[in-house]
Amino acid sequence: MLCQFFCCSLLYGQSYTISGYITEAGSGESLIGAAIYDSLSGRGCYSNEYGYYSLSLPAGEVLLRAQYAAHEPFRKAYHLVADTSLDIALALHTLDIVEITDDVQHDLRSNGIGRIRISLPQLNAVPALLGEKDVLKALALTPGVSTGIEGTSGLLVRGGSPDQNLLLLDGATVYNAAHLFGFVSIFNSEALKHVELYKGDFPARFGGRLSSVVDIRMKEGNNQKRQGKASIGLLSSKLLLEGPIQKGRTSYMVSARASYLGIFLLPTYISYKRGKTTNFLNYWLYDVNAKMNHTFKDKSRLFISAYTGHDAWQAREGNRQLESRFNLNWGNTTTSLRYYRSMGTKWFMESMLTFSRYHYGLGTLEQGEIANGGSSLKIDNHSELESRIKDWTGKWALDYHPTHGHHFKMGLEATAHRYDPAIGTSNVSSRPVSPNEAIFSREYAAYLEDNIRLTPWWSIYAGGRATVFEVEDTIYSSLEPRFSMSWGTAGNWAIKAAYSQMQQYLHLLSNHGVGLPNDIWVPATAKVAPQQARQWSLGFSKNISAWHTELTIDAYYKRMAKLIDYRPGTDFLSVFDQSWQDIVEKNGKGEVYGLEVMLHKKQGRLNGWLAYTLSWNRRKFARINGGHWYAAKYDRRHEFSFTASYQLTEKWRLASTWVYSSGQPVTLPIGIQQDLNGQEVFIYAGRNNMRMPAYHRLDVGAEYHFTTSNGRKAQLSLGVYNLYNRKNPFYLDIERASKVIYGPPVQELNTPERQMVLKSLFPFLPSITYSWTF
Repeated sequence: MLCQFFCCSLLYGQSYTISGYITEAGSGESLIGAAIYDSLSGRGCYSNEYGYYSLSLPAGEVLLRAQYAAHEPFRKAYHLVADTSLDIALALHTLDIVEITDDVQHDLRSNGIGRIRISLPQLNAVPALLGEKDVLKALALTPGVSTGIEGTSGLLVRGGSPDQNLLLLDGATVYNAAHLFGFVSIFNSEALKHVELYKGDFPARFGGRLSSVVDIRMKEGNNQKRQGKASIGLLSSKLLLEGPIQKGRTSYMVSARASYLGIFLLPTYISYKRGKTTNFLNYWLYDVNAKMNHTFKDKSRLFISAYTGHDAWQAREGNRQLESRFNLNWGNTTTSLRYYRSMGTKWFMESMLTFSRYHYGLGTLEQGEIANGGSSLKIDNHSELESRIKDWTGKWALDYHPTHGHHFKMGLEATAHRYDPAIGTSNVSSRPVSPNEAIFSREYAAYLEDNIRLTPWWSIYAGGRATVFEVEDTIYSSLEPRFSMSWGTAGNWAIKAAYSQMQQYLHLLSNHGVGLPNDIWVPATAKVAPQQARQWSLGFSKNISAWHTELTIDAYYKRMAKLIDYRPGTDFLSVFDQSWQDIVEKNGKGEVYGLEVMLHKKQGRLNGWLAYTLSWNRRKFARINGGHWYAAKYDRRHEFSFTASYQLTEKWRLASTWVYSSGQPVTLPIGIQQDLNGQEVFIYAGRNNMRMPAYHRLDVGAEYHFTTSNGRKAQLSLGVYNLYNRKNPFYLDIERASKVIYGPPVQELNTPERQMVLKSLFPFLPSITYSWTF
């Protein structure tokens, strides 16, 4: 890396650097990934996450061009004789229907292997459950990415579990991205401007997870004029407000979303209080995104952004004499303070402070009186279970652009963690206080990245990340090399390869049997080592110019170590009085490999993508499944998705999505017998010995854009989720039946027979959403 850094500049002659920021003309929003290049020399680059670019060009005549999707291109010709600062503002296309005909093609070499960049308009065009646009659900339609059971929002990337994905919202970690039990993610699409997924080559600046990084950026706020947007749907309503505090210098953005399920359930509550019904359910959720930024006179900027969201579910049953309550709540809070500035034309510095908090709690309460002979017996039983994670993180990074095609980056990070892994209390003697206590840890990291284009057709990335994790008087450390290379032409084809090594100081405990999901997040400790992974990737990309389409084929192989899982027959709730560290199997191994194919059309009236994934995913523990390899819970042999959006007219846009996935592995009994006490006992043949039925679904949607009588732009969105009413598996349950249909019964015991019953969740679901701007 040092040889690359100090010697590569000798390859180039006299040159000067043009640098600056690329923004949107009407709002002042920074444009991430905007292309800027010189038509005469063929040299170019892309703007970073703050819209900053630095481009070194030969002295003399320059024909500079800049381009960004759905924006008018920028052109400027002049004579370059010195380092120059040039800020560029790109205007939005004025037409409602735009077919991009500019001859600039996407540089396939610049997009790393396994990296997904899909514009928010395309992601938001995907038909959604009850009209709730969801970027995570849309990402799950790309190859190598899926969700778990029906409706859930946790991503499964290249065979990994949901905890192995690093979710960043303006640089702050999000631990749980689920609203409404996972049916909707916490990311309100109205507040977002950029989403990028890494699953193949991992830049050294990212760490702490094994499977993927999802980098999400919120809007900065319009610094030119005040505006807003509101929407009303079947599940929730949304409001977005943005505008300048000081025009051109300071702006704000506030977005809020709230559901009104509680209002729909109000008649049931009134009936319950009047004693006309014996049970009552209530649910509500909300989230708020806020951001403010200020540009100083030297063009440096300060950002303050925050997110908070909460879900609460309550169930009541009984009457005035005796009532039982069950409460479940969870939520996230994040805060980011970021500052950046450019130092000359080649240097760029960024510093950041973030705070993240995730909390989860459940409680039961039973109060009242019951008759006991001639007297009454008072009942007052309660149990609580609570889990919390808190992070305080500081980051600093420095970018250097010595010459054209050469980008060097270095950075430092420090994080203080506090984990409260499922701490419980109870006044019921059979459920003692949980022994799980708070765990404090500190994590440090330093990284280097060097990205250099050696020749017009060959580029190399070399990086490394060093981490130290301190917990319970134990120190873990890791050196994580990252390497990738790309060989090909700028706009035609590219062959890519990558190697990444990662270490993760967080684990997920997940159940494998029948029933609803039960996932617990826990940290690495003195007893439980951090998990590790190594991944090799090889890919091929080609632009098909005639169709404005990009073909991508990637193959990968990933090995994991130090995994944990529940011991057979246990989960956290069944052993409430034990530490989670004493009920898990340690030092597990994992192996994942597969092939991904994607055909992506990005331009024109018709756009969308076809995605297919063929993969194998297995695990091995010394005392699980007899020490033999078994299919992991997240193993999916085949996954296919088709997503399309068509601009029918200036006012109408149509969209559809069809998905198919092989059945999820599940641990099921093969029979029933009785123990010595006459109790029924299930007989198992191994971990994840069977699979649920295959999953497939068709969604359709339509959007109508129009102008209201008072001149406001409005949109009516219609959609249908699960058009042909497929009963997809949500979970399996065991019920009494005339015969056992899931496996051979134990006939000689003369026990009641059972059958496995599939429980589905979402039938044919229509939706309607109305939104308008002001």
